[in-house]
Amino acid sequence: MFRTVMLCLLAATAAAGLSLPAGARGAGAREAVEQLNRQFLEAGRRQDDSAVMALWADDGVDLLPGMQPLVGKAVITRWLEGISKRFRGTKVTRYEIHFEKIQINGDWAYEWGTSEETIVDPAGKAFENPGKITLILHRNANGQWKIYEEMWNSSPREAASGKR
Repeated sequence: MFRTVMLCLLAATAAAGLSLPAGARGAGAREAVEQLNRQFLEAGRRQDDSAVMALWADDGVDLLPGMQPLVGKAVITRWLEGISKRFRGTKVTRYEIHFEKIQINGDWAYEWGTSEETIVDPAGKAFENPGKITLILHRNANGQWKIYEEMWNSSPREAASGKR
């Protein structure tokens, strides 16, 4: 009896695996997550708000320091557009995220990393902005990975430069 149940479970698991969207298993899922990360970085470097928001789930949540949670893609979009207007003329000259760990479990993935950003204001003054980031990603019904939650905060400058 136990053997029959185990064989049925194995068969069901295998069948479920065969029905997953393309790129959903193993290394394919990891590559898809890494592709989303590359798109996220490139859109940030270009300061392309539309491209950034295309990577978000409709019900995504952004948890930024000193702010109430931004819940939903429409709210996050309005906030990002407001920041872009407020800091018009500011340029991102460096934007890197070094993901330290990516974990994938079915249709969910989470990752954390450190970020380095240089922003230059319209007067030419540069600001270094080291930070830490956590992303929770969800694969939607179309098999696309989307940002479901983001949390970001600044790092102390000493930690970013290796001083403790």
